[in-house]
Amino acid sequence: MGAGASKPFGIPLTREILPVILDSIAQGNLFAENPHSDFPPAVRREMEEDLLYFLYSLMPGLQNRWQEYENAAAEKKKEIQFPLITEILSLVDHLNVNNNVPFPVKDFRVQRENSYSAKDLNYYRRLLDRAIYETLKDQPYYTAEEKSKLDRFVGFVTQQISAANKTALITTNYDTKVEMEIYRQNIKDPRNVDFGFSWRHAEEDTGEVIYPTKETYLQILKLHGSLNWLKCDLCDHVYINPSGNIIHQSFRNETDTLNSCHCGNGPLKSLIVAPSFERDVRDSNLLHIWKSALEAIRNADRLIIIGYSLPPEDIAIKSLLVRAKNSSGKTLPKNDVIVVQHGESAKAQYELLFGKDRFTYLSGGLEQFLSSGLS
Repeated sequence: MGAGASKPFGIPLTREILPVILDSIAQGNLFAENPHSDFPPAVRREMEEDLLYFLYSLMPGLQNRWQEYENAAAEKKKEIQFPLITEILSLVDHLNVNNNVPFPVKDFRVQRENSYSAKDLNYYRRLLDRAIYETLKDQPYYTAEEKSKLDRFVGFVTQQISAANKTALITTNYDTKVEMEIYRQNIKDPRNVDFGFSWRHAEEDTGEVIYPTKETYLQILKLHGSLNWLKCDLCDHVYINPSGNIIHQSFRNETDTLNSCHCGNGPLKSLIVAPSFERDVRDSNLLHIWKSALEAIRNADRLIIIGYSLPPEDIAIKSLLVRAKNSSGKTLPKNDVIVVQHGESAKAQYELLFGKDRFTYLSGGLEQFLSSGLS
């Protein structure tokens, strides 16, 4: 599952993230207050202004583009192209990896009233991270159409589990909409889910380490992390909250039991890999997930790829698919390899990967898949 799989449920696509960030900054509500010990409103507003300053410094034309967007009629807004958030993150990550800065260090110092605050590249990177998280975190309500599609998709997954078919949901997305609905409708105890690594329950006080079980029929393998995970940098364990997102705990300005580990370390950190060309999966927990994903795809009797367009920055995903396909020892029938996309733009990439006429391509998105009989 790629970003296109979450779009029908109200989650923005990659190309939509930056306009949402800019609009939220303009409204003064990008960094909404976390429920526990967030920074004061004035500081959060300063952080928003710092992020805007940084974005406009990296791409001066972005300011003009945003003004054009704000002044455009509603039907014209869709025609205005913004850079992908991956472009900005890739640039920042490349600078960080090579110990470079994008402009003179003195320009990192932003005047605030009568004092100066030293700003470095890591500070701006954290602001970008939080902006992305705030944009992707679940909304409290669905539209009726989004809820209907979510129910139908989860119903399909539930049907597979009920038929004792081992099912692996492998996703590059951070959001939790699908898994929250699966828990609500089918999986009452998250211990019965294989996340690909050992973990601790964020809502329990015991600190018990929960290990994957072979008896489960459901794997949820989140290759780039999740909004409902927090990681301890000392003992390397991950806390998962099956009830909802806990990413906000990593942005608080205080450390307490809500963002500390049972080993005594705190604060806990987010565990997500940004959608960047410089993406490098090194975390031990994520590496376990990737190995589990490889095995799941390699041994699959049916492969359904929804909303994933094989973007050029995801070399690791392409490698995963190639290795799984070439080590499976079997060739799946055309109707058992299904690619679900909006439009035809990704078809050529999948023809290179699987071979022409070796898979079923649905260009009508999730709605077509759910109505096709293939589900």
